[in-house]
Amino acid sequence: MLNIGINGFGRIGRIASRIILTRKNLQLAAINSRASTSSHAYL
Repeated sequence: MLNIGINGFGRIGRIASRIILTRKNLQLAAINSRASTSSHAYL
């Protein structure tokens, strides 16, 4: 399993996270962004 972190959770970061979450051999380890956690949960 490969752990992956995303730097920035804009349009491309959200698309990358969807791809990572659908793959069995990848795990989303961390997201680094300036926005609050509640706004990311909304998106």
